Amino acid sequence: MNGQHVTQQLKVSLLFFGNEWHGDDGFGYAVFKQLQIPQQAKEVDLHFCGCNTMHAWSYMENSQHCILVDALKTDQQLPGAVAWYTPESFCHHSPQHLHDAGIAELIRHIPILSEDGKAPGIELLCVTTNELEAFTNKLSPSVERAVETACQMIQKRLVQLKEAA
Repeated sequence: MNGQHVTQQLKVSLLFFGNEWHGDDGFGYAVFKQLQIPQQAKEVDLHFCGCNTMHAWSYMENSQHCILVDALKTDQQLPGAVAWYTPESFCHHSPQHLHDAGIAELIRHIPILSEDGKAPGIELLCVTTNELEAFTNKLSPSVERAVETACQMIQKRLVQLKEAA
C-alpha cells in the first residue's frame, strides 16, 4: 500500500440499559449521560438501549467488542457495588436482571444472531441495586456514588482494549 502502515482499530460499542424512571434501574442511563469519551475516539459507539435488550443486537453486530452496562439485583454484593462480569459468569450466577427478556437472553441468542459466526467479545459492568422505586428518576445514594466509579472503570477498560488491539 505505497509503504503506508495500516492499523486496524478495535470497534467497541458501549450499550447502556435501564429505565431512568424506576430509581436505581436508571443506573445505565446515568452512566450514559456522565461518561466522557473523546470525540476523536471514533472507534467507540455509545447507545442507550433503555429496556430493549433484544434490539440491542443491532448496535452490537458490527463491533468487535461490547461493554453492556446495567443494574441488577443480587444478594451476592452490597447495593452500589460495581463489578465486571463475563457473559458466562453473568449467566451462571443468574442475578436477577431488571428487564423482561434480559441481558442473559440476549447473550444466549448471540450465536443465532451472528450470521457470520463472528460474535463480538462481551463484558458486562453492573451495579448491585436496592429494591426499585417506581416513578422516580432519582438513584439511591449508594448507586448514585457508583456512577462515577463505573465511568472510571469503563475509561480504564477502553484504554486496555486499545492497547491490546
